[in-house]
Amino acid sequence: MTFGLDYLNNSESYSASDPDPFTAFNRDETDGFVASVSYGKTNPGHWLAAYYYADVETFAMNSSYSQDDWMRWGSANETRSSNFSGHEFRFVYGLMDKMNLVARLYIVEANALRSVSATAKEDGNRLRVDVNYRF
Repeated sequence: MTFGLDYLNNSESYSASDPDPFTAFNRDETDGFVASVSYGKTNPGHWLAAYYYADVETFAMNSSYSQDDWMRWGSANETRSSNFSGHEFRFVYGLMDKMNLVARLYIVEANALRSVSATAKEDGNRLRVDVNYRF
């Protein structure tokens, strides 16, 4: 069994009077974390099951450069992978040496409204299945 914890902190101090309304609106959103637990192995014929919980505030990281596995918010040019909390359920099966099958279910919801004019929080569910081969 493996346990994990990642903590994110943006130490920048944002102002309520910032000329950019998005920055002013989200000025206190600078922390995040991901906690995980997994059990099993990825050897051929074995299973690994894992659970991740993430809570990432808007400015905890530059979302343009962050992962986008959890959700597909944003546009074709830029992801918005912050301002969310959610769950990942991961199952891995070892197919053969250097090859496995991975299924991930993501269930996420925005922590806060995106802007002053937003009327609803974003949310989403996503199932991703990968076949991985190392060479």
